[in-house]
Amino acid sequence: MVREDLIAGAVNFLQDPSVASASLEKQIEFLKSKNLTQEEIDISLARSRDPSQATSSPSRYPYQPPRRDWRDWFIMATVTSGVGYGLYTAAQRYIIPLIAPPTPPQLEQDKAAIDESFNKAFSLIDQLASDTAAIKAAENERTEKLDTALKDVNTVVEDLKAASNRREAESRIVADQVAGLKELVPKSLEAWKANGDARLDDLAQEMQSLKRLLENRVGRPNGTGGESTSTGSGGYLPPSMRSLKQKEEGSSDPSVNKASSSTAEGSSGTSGIEKRDASSPRRGNAGADRKAAIPAWQMAASSKGNESSATEAGA
Repeated sequence: MVREDLIAGAVNFLQDPSVASASLEKQIEFLKSKNLTQEEIDISLARSRDPSQATSSPSRYPYQPPRRDWRDWFIMATVTSGVGYGLYTAAQRYIIPLIAPPTPPQLEQDKAAIDESFNKAFSLIDQLASDTAAIKAAENERTEKLDTALKDVNTVVEDLKAASNRREAESRIVADQVAGLKELVPKSLEAWKANGDARLDDLAQEMQSLKRLLENRVGRPNGTGGESTSTGSGGYLPPSMRSLKQKEEGSSDPSVNKASSSTAEGSSGTSGIEKRDASSPRRGNAGADRKAAIPAWQMAASSKGNESSATEAGA
């Protein structure tokens, strides 16, 4: 019994021009490698050489199912066993663990894993709580330090404000005092100037009266000249002349007292005139001072007259 499908394939192969040019031995070897029997090889060679037989052969031979030898069955068994083993392994690894209930060891293992996870979670929670407490304590301490620093800053700011206010008040007081001094100094200078002018006027009048008194005494060198001058000078006498006059009035010996008083008055008046003329400022009465100056010869004559009167009184 021949296989028509294999024969038809072999005929088509042998009718190929490239195969037809090959030798017969090579063609037979190739067909044997394709598992064709010797009968099938002969039929294929005959049909390839006679195309009419190739076309008419299907009408003479009915269709035959392909024959399977032991190699086909071996291949089928090998493939079937491999696929079955793969399905079994996949079912054991992935499907059965999902369907089958857990065993007691697995339950214990899962329980231990869950307990370990809970212990880790609780330890993490405790550590987190301790860290939170430490952070809270540090934050409270930092807050207290910040509050203390803010209080110190507020105290310093208040002290600075108080010092600034005191400084401003002192500045205002100093400004008021300076303004008062600015107003008071010109007034004081004017008052001092007016007082000085009044004293200078009084001093000038006193100088004029002293000069007139000295002129009167120098003009009368005898002992009676003092009394007439003192009484005839009229109203104003300086304090030095008044004290001399009181001493003359209180003396027991009029002639001796008058001579000594005239000598003392002449010397004191002359020295006082010279000192006051040297120290007094030059004002509008400078012409009168120059007119009342005593010449040197008149001073010598008056001193001689005083000495003679003193010797007469002593005798």
